[in-house]
Amino acid sequence: MKDKVVLNWWPIYLEPILDSDEKICVGVCYESPLEGFFYKKTLKKSLSDAFFKERKSAVSNLAEYACEYAIDLLRKQNKIEGLEVAPGIYLGRKRLAEGYELHEIHTRVLRKVSFFSYLDFYQKQAVSSEAQKGFADFVQDHLLKRNSNLAAFFNRQLRVSGAVRTFDFADKAGRLATNFYVFQRNSRIYKAEVSCLELSMVKSSYKKVSLVAMVDPDYNSKAKRLRSYKEVEGVAEHLNVFFRVVESPEEAANYLQENAA
Repeated sequence: MKDKVVLNWWPIYLEPILDSDEKICVGVCYESPLEGFFYKKTLKKSLSDAFFKERKSAVSNLAEYACEYAIDLLRKQNKIEGLEVAPGIYLGRKRLAEGYELHEIHTRVLRKVSFFSYLDFYQKQAVSSEAQKGFADFVQDHLLKRNSNLAAFFNRQLRVSGAVRTFDFADKAGRLATNFYVFQRNSRIYKAEVSCLELSMVKSSYKKVSLVAMVDPDYNSKAKRLRSYKEVEGVAEHLNVFFRVVESPEEAANYLQENAA
C-alpha cells in the first residue's frame, strides 16, 4: 500500500472584469513535501469557450498568469492567505487535502472550489469567537447589556414579495426595520444595495426603514478600484430608505432606541 499523500492547497481566483465582484476559480496551488509548489488549472476549455466566447483566449492567458504569479508569491512567502495579490487576482486561504494519488486529491479539491466560486477574502482571522461576530451581533450585545426589549427583535423573518427574508432588526410595532452593513476594503457594495431594495419592499409595514452602516478604517472610498458608499447612499435615497453611517455598534444601538423604542 502506498503511503498517504498530504498536500497543502490554495484556490486561485480571477476577476476577469475589474470591480465586477465576480470571481472564478481558475486553478489550485499545491505544496508537496517532495515537489515543492506547483499548480493545476481548473478553467475548463469548454466552459471558457461558452462563457467568455471572444474573450476566451484573454481569460485563459490571465488564468495561466494568475496561477504562475500565485506560485511565485507562495515560494517567496508561504503565509499569504485571503489576499488580493494583484489587481483582479486573489489567493484563497491555505487548506489541507490528503489521499493516495494526486488525481484523487485534485478531484476532491475541485468539489470544494466550483467553476464560479466567490472568495471570502474579508473574513478576518480571529483569536476568539467574539471577534468573529458580525456588526448586528455587536449592536444586539449592547442592547442586551442595557436590558432593552429591542434585543429580541434581531434576525426577524419578514415576507417580501412572497418570499421570506431575514432582516437584521425589525420591531413588532411597525416602527423600524433595519439592516446593518460594514464597508471594508473591496467590499461588495451590491449587497448593501440589495439590502436597500429589500428594506424598501417592507416599507408599507414600517414607519421607517434604514440601512445602518459602519465604515472600516481601511476603507478608502476615494481609491480608484473601490466603489464609494456614496453610491449606496444614492440607491437608498432613490428607494426612500434612510441611510445612516455610525462610528460604532454602540452608536447603532442608540439609533435603534431613538427610533424603535
